[in-house]
Amino acid sequence: MEFTDLLSEGDVIGKEKISSYVLGHAAGGTSSRSDALFPYNSFWSIMARQRVADAQRFWITVYVPGDAEAGDYDGGIRVKTKNAGGGYVGIRLHVWNFRLPERMHLKTHFGMGYQELRRLYPNMTDELFREVIFRYRINSTEHRVSCQGNVAFPLTTGRGNGIHSSYRRFDEDMGLLISLGMNLYCIHLGDLMPHLGPKAYSHILSKMQGHLKRRRWLDVAHLHLDCNHGNLTLEGQAELARAASPGIKIVAEIRGGARPGRLPKFADIWVVDANRPNRLLTKLIKSGLGEIWLDGTCKPGGHGPLCKSRGWIHCRRFFWRMWSLGVRGLVYDSALPTGRPGEPLIYTWEEGPMNSVRWEIIRDGIEDYEYLSLLEGAVSSPEGVKAITPDRGRILRKARMLLWGIRAKGGFVDIWQNRERVAAILEACVGDA
Repeated sequence: MEFTDLLSEGDVIGKEKISSYVLGHAAGGTSSRSDALFPYNSFWSIMARQRVADAQRFWITVYVPGDAEAGDYDGGIRVKTKNAGGGYVGIRLHVWNFRLPERMHLKTHFGMGYQELRRLYPNMTDELFREVIFRYRINSTEHRVSCQGNVAFPLTTGRGNGIHSSYRRFDEDMGLLISLGMNLYCIHLGDLMPHLGPKAYSHILSKMQGHLKRRRWLDVAHLHLDCNHGNLTLEGQAELARAASPGIKIVAEIRGGARPGRLPKFADIWVVDANRPNRLLTKLIKSGLGEIWLDGTCKPGGHGPLCKSRGWIHCRRFFWRMWSLGVRGLVYDSALPTGRPGEPLIYTWEEGPMNSVRWEIIRDGIEDYEYLSLLEGAVSSPEGVKAITPDRGRILRKARMLLWGIRAKGGFVDIWQNRERVAAILEACVGDA
């Protein structure tokens, strides 16, 4: 396959902005369904293509530069085969006249820990491994998600619960990730220091909040309570956190068959299994306990909404469902093939991360959620609307009706058609913003 430049009347998106992948199977996970995306000219891509006798599926991505002019772009793909001649496939790309912000409205917490990555690259030197870590971070940024675990925590405890601090590496990591658009950083003290006593727990949180506040990172920092902490209950952890770090939001998990009416109100955010029925999620959201995030991780005996076993359209629709319900965050414990039960979202090879179809769908879904959130914000703040037509009221009524219809159907709408409608109204509302 050979690509041409994408041309419009006043601009060009070069063919170097187009990437092609071959759909194949990679080890890792519990399903044999193929969804790994091998770069087109890689060795594994060539091997995958040789195994297919009649037809091969490809995934093509176009990166639109931030300064690209709005409008329609036309180009194509020249296809050559060894035994069936060649052909030409046309491409038309529409670029809307508005931008998405660097930080998404949907909070995301995808597990991609340093130790997990190190186990996947056991023989690599530290210098090369730092380069690999950087590639994973860039990949996460390109997919608009905040990946957790590869940020070096700056505080450790010594003998007698003495606190030792080393902020240099932490500041470098956090500065890079926030500049790349990370919208969430969760502190997991139970994972790092499982035997902390109350005094050390409070001391660490107090020092951590002070540092985050000085660096102006407090808005992305959250404390994730640990159900398995040996010394402190969830309520105990929350009570200490409120006293030591009132500026850090508290995240807790709703486990098992807990009912909304029986949950104590000690957390700002509750993480709920995504497989819960809509009526229970609606009750939780209306209960006023705090923000609701969904855990989409695949678990033994219960496949999550982002597993291979689900159809790809259901993975995409999941984000429309979240917006319709009022869900504010998404958790996925491990995006990597760690050997634990579950389906990885990113596969690994010698050069770093290898995408999957579901990883690409997650990016599209997060952007769908952002489209809806931006339009909701424009509707609720009419003084900020810069309509390109004198009939502002008509545009706002149209936007409200569209959002009402999507929410009333729980996100079960024609995704492609409604995304086009949302984008067209956003273009009218937001203009060049």
